[in-house]
Amino acid sequence: MPPRQGNLQRAHRAFWSLVGISALAAGALSRAVTQNPGPLTGLLVAVSGTLMLFAVALAARVMIALDRARRVAPRSGADDAKLAAKRSDVGGEGSRPPGSRRRAHHRRL
Repeated sequence: MPPRQGNLQRAHRAFWSLVGISALAAGALSRAVTQNPGPLTGLLVAVSGTLMLFAVALAARVMIALDRARRVAPRSGADDAKLAAKRSDVGGEGSRPPGSRRRAHHRRL
């Protein structure tokens, strides 16, 4: 079943929110590393590093899910017509008919 538009918008929002959170966490981590050593600095490094790690990991998961959703999304007939027009423009003289393919790359060894 193709994903609904509302779900895709929510996933895009979540992705960009996670990217923003990871950027802020990276800035906090960078600032914490340059501070004087101490228990508070160690806690700040641990918290900001962990937050950045989780935000990047979740953003990667959302990005993979969005890519999968894009691949299975049904295309409209207009998209198919544009794709066919692009393919016919590429051919030129001596091009093969649209249904034929070279078999040399598809041979089984």
